[in-house]
Amino acid sequence: MAYSHFNVISRTLDLASAGILPRRPRFVYGIFPMDPASIQAMIETGLPGAQAEVSGADGVHFEATVVASQFAGKLPLARHRLVYATLGELMGGAIHALALKTLTPEEVAARR
Repeated sequence: MAYSHFNVISRTLDLASAGILPRRPRFVYGIFPMDPASIQAMIETGLPGAQAEVSGADGVHFEATVVASQFAGKLPLARHRLVYATLGELMGGAIHALALKTLTPEEVAARR
């Protein structure tokens, strides 16, 4: 599916009506800016049971650490695709870049 500003704005308005994004977002270069809390909510909604920590100060570039049992047995690329799927058309539009660390709960426990 081709990305367009219309699709991004339409998806953003759907998220606003669902209460995930603020109702009156500001425009930045024709695209609604995102905030870390909204991205965290979308990831955790799209991957039930997942825990996400998202940071980013400029509204378009973000970093996230996502811990989810759904990642078990998957290579990093497949894990990233699962996360990107929760964000849909916002990737490459309202979310210009998202650096990801994806871990299973077992991998987190092994690091402690």
